Amino acid sequence: MRNPLFCLLPPLFLSSSLILAGNLTSKSLTLKNVHGLRMAWVDPFASTMVHEDFVADVSDPEVVPTVLPEMSTPMRLVPNGRGYFRGGVQVTYIDGSPADGVPVRFEVKAVNNVDPARHLPTLASQYPSSTRNKFLQRVAAGQIKLLGTLAQERVRTDARGIATFEYTVSHMGGNQSQPALEQVVARIPTGKQLSWDVEIGYDLVPVPTVTGGVRIYGAKGKHIHPDLAEFITDLGEAVAAEPSWSIPVTITAAALRWGGLYPPHFTHMMGGSFDFRPMSTDGQPTRAETDGSHAPNYDRARTLTLIRIFFGAGAQVVYFNDPEGWTYGAKPLAGHSNHLHVSWLGQQAQLSARLPESLRLADGEES
Repeated sequence: MRNPLFCLLPPLFLSSSLILAGNLTSKSLTLKNVHGLRMAWVDPFASTMVHEDFVADVSDPEVVPTVLPEMSTPMRLVPNGRGYFRGGVQVTYIDGSPADGVPVRFEVKAVNNVDPARHLPTLASQYPSSTRNKFLQRVAAGQIKLLGTLAQERVRTDARGIATFEYTVSHMGGNQSQPALEQVVARIPTGKQLSWDVEIGYDLVPVPTVTGGVRIYGAKGKHIHPDLAEFITDLGEAVAAEPSWSIPVTITAAALRWGGLYPPHFTHMMGGSFDFRPMSTDGQPTRAETDGSHAPNYDRARTLTLIRIFFGAGAQVVYFNDPEGWTYGAKPLAGHSNHLHVSWLGQQAQLSARLPESLRLADGEES
């Protein structure tokens, strides 16, 4: 049997067609010393990116593959568990003819943001007993992905010498200094392997703080979508400038540096959600219950003003258990007596939150 050559077809940025040319000579990427092997990225598809819109526009998959130069920049996806790309491996003999029927094994490996970040028991322990089973069930059902997945792991090359793969991104962004990194690795029986790096993360920014206006307390996730930063700054400056508001707004959770799974939350993945403390008269934690009762230090007037501000700034949902807040659009949800969950996720791609001019902060009332 002739010695097959091994070419890895590139994953596609599925937002525009990609047809390039070039070749990649043998490099020290083998598990065994197999002489004469060449490696190249080859494009067998002409596709559109499935990233934020999650709509594929895939043209004829029989397009003749073209060899691509080696890519130095990793694929970049966001940790939403839905974005994907397609690529493949081309195996040819030394004379350049395609090797049909060669088994190719694909797998996904985590390079950084690994244990304990992806260790299931450790993650589960960060959820309260009331929601731990829900978390474990979602992982088991594939609704929460701790590692990217492949549509198929074992594929034989076709008559063109091509075996294709489809990689779906995980929910792992993380809080480390660099985006999460995974690899799609392809191997053939000779021991030759190639890999493609996949960076995972949203480009989030630190939550702005304003002395006397907005503070962060006890939050591991301190990053937000860039389009919300100006709103938080404006809100903080308005609170700080209003003499009757002596207590700053307190954020207790935003998103991790690169977004993605953030225990004990099931949301807070995209930088468009916050948890805020209800306003209090002394700056300490407080609470309000669905039956209308509340802690002695609960400042209902200013909390209701915050709810109106959030909706006026384009928030899609506010969860909070004070029934007075429901009048202004908030909704009750178990576990939300001691904080307001505020989300702009319905406008994730076009966030433009601004402090509503029709509201002022004095005495917690509308102008």
